[in-house]
Amino acid sequence: MIRYRCPHCSLLTAAHERRIGQASVCKACLRPHQIPADSALWLTETGDSLYPDAAPVPSQPAPVVEREDFHESQLTAPAQPQPAPVAEREDFHEPQLTAPELAPERVPVPSPVHTPEIEPVREPESEPVAEVTEVDPHEEPEPVAAPVRVVLPPVSVPALEDEPERAAVGTITPPPQPAWVPAPAPAQRIRPVTPSPHESSDTPAPRYAEPVQLQTQVDIAAALTNALTARMKPRAAPRRDLRPSTALWMLLTGLGVAFFFAALFTGAANRWVVLVAGALQIALGYAWIVRLTAMRSPLRGRLCAIPVVTPYYLFQQKYAKLRPLRFVLTGCVLVVLSFAVPAVADLTTPLVPKAEPRQVPPDLSTQPVLTQLRTYRERSDYGGLVRTLGLLAKSDTIHSVDARDRAEIAVELEALCKHEDRTVRLGAMAALVSWDTTPNNAKARQVCLDAIRSPSEEERYRALCLLSHWKDAETARAAQSLIGRPNRQTNQAKQALEEIGGPHAEAAALVLLKRADDLTVRLIAIDILLKVGGPTAGNELEQFAQATDDIGARNSALSAVNQIRGRKRP
Repeated sequence: MIRYRCPHCSLLTAAHERRIGQASVCKACLRPHQIPADSALWLTETGDSLYPDAAPVPSQPAPVVEREDFHESQLTAPAQPQPAPVAEREDFHEPQLTAPELAPERVPVPSPVHTPEIEPVREPESEPVAEVTEVDPHEEPEPVAAPVRVVLPPVSVPALEDEPERAAVGTITPPPQPAWVPAPAPAQRIRPVTPSPHESSDTPAPRYAEPVQLQTQVDIAAALTNALTARMKPRAAPRRDLRPSTALWMLLTGLGVAFFFAALFTGAANRWVVLVAGALQIALGYAWIVRLTAMRSPLRGRLCAIPVVTPYYLFQQKYAKLRPLRFVLTGCVLVVLSFAVPAVADLTTPLVPKAEPRQVPPDLSTQPVLTQLRTYRERSDYGGLVRTLGLLAKSDTIHSVDARDRAEIAVELEALCKHEDRTVRLGAMAALVSWDTTPNNAKARQVCLDAIRSPSEEERYRALCLLSHWKDAETARAAQSLIGRPNRQTNQAKQALEEIGGPHAEAAALVLLKRADDLTVRLIAIDILLKVGGPTAGNELEQFAQATDDIGARNSALSAVNQIRGRKRP
């Protein structure tokens, strides 16, 4: 595992070596980034650099131009810190660290470069540079090759335990003395001279981090999902439901207390509910503790069933956290309160104001009609008034029980004929015709004549039904005035004139026969005269038959004349 810091929020993050160079997401800031491949950015568990001396390796070595007129004396060292000279060890053998036998590539120069001197290419300070010198003094002189900088590929050197592999960089430096060293073979060999990593006493011992749990792509996706969920939707608060036992205890206790206070102020009858609630709680607590003890040990359950031993187990915390004890104690308190209700009720009952007894009104159907009329009128009970008026219209005004109150009833009926409700007025009109005490029912007659001129069709129709009680000229003229009206009024007016009869009805019909412009009205008048007419009506009908041009009306008039004259013969 490697550790590095997030480039956005600097969080110390761990990842597997296999994911170097891949994309990842920070758990803190949730921003994407790339896992660094540079070992200089790798950190320890404490946040320090894992490889303090590590430096980035260039992708390709810079070539060095070789000149024919270039001499070794002109070679100058690069302006960078030189490593401390390292003595060659006698026990050092070339097989320990060898470079691949590759000839350095030479770049041909097409023409001499006329420059006083060539400065070697400078590399970053953190990159060690190796210099290679061809050593062969016994051969014929050849053009002296310029020093070549070679960057060796990774060399298989035994790595320390738990240390990640790094690209090995071989550095070749010239001997400390300007002497030529003969090579053991004619072929060129590169002799690396590098400081031993164990010879320096100033180099601190490497610190290795503890192994970190492997984190795969699935783990990162799960962690990212959890982080997004926690930010977008906070965790819901845990539910806090009541235990069933607690809810049952609260219900029984509340019921017992409520009925206890009700018994204090309303009477001792409710105390039995308090007693039942308390006894039920005691029974539940006793059964619960016996069951709990029996679940632990059957012998202990039988001992707990003994009432004398039961309190010992009730006061032990391990049995449902004293909840059975709560049932038993509350039940005992309710039982005691139920027995104390009679003594306390004698003191609390007088504190409650006693309500006055409600007076039940007597049944109006058993009361006199006059009382009923007045009561219903005061209460504005129109339905009761209509029913009572209907009974009055059918009652006997002489032999009934209410006959002694006839004068007062007539006064009430006369007032009700002017009532605001039309149904009440119609019922009062019919009852007043029977209970009127004036001669010839003058008040009732006047009420009916006023109703003939009412704008309400119902009132006019009811008045036509009642006009037959008075057989005089005024009532006949009132009925004759409604002949020719639409609907049922014409038929009822014709029937009223026939019931009135006599010379008053005959005179009213002759007026219609002479003055009416509607042929239908004249035919109705002929029908009325046929039933109520006398010799005068026969003569008038004969003259009408001679004067009219309508054949139907002439035939009806002549037929009525023949019937009237035939009815009057001795």
